[in-house]
Amino acid sequence: MNFRTLSFSFLLATSFSLILSSSDLQAQSQAEMNQAALSELEATDKELNKVYKQLIAANSGDADFQSNLKKAQRAWLQYVELHLQTVLPVAEGENPNDLYGSSYAADHAAEKTQLFVQRVALLKRML
Repeated sequence: MNFRTLSFSFLLATSFSLILSSSDLQAQSQAEMNQAALSELEATDKELNKVYKQLIAANSGDADFQSNLKKAQRAWLQYVELHLQTVLPVAEGENPNDLYGSSYAADHAAEKTQLFVQRVALLKRML
């Protein structure tokens, strides 16, 4: 079993448990599970942006802090993209659904959601 297959198997298991554990998500078809995962990602992204803005505002008198936080956030966003490319690699011209099946959208969204949840918690500790 190669790394890509092993990573995908682990990611698939964790993403489905994340999606199906949410009490408000009762998706039945793969399309519904994909949409549910994307909706959860959107909600988490909004929360991340809200907390980030609160942290910037709470430190409005500290230009160095704000500058460093902005740099850190940009670097973290780059990390997120590289992490996703690592756990769900898709080469240029490849169709992710051919590689991972119809659950790719849910898997990708679930992995990104987990990273966003972690970042929200970290930023909240800084408030």
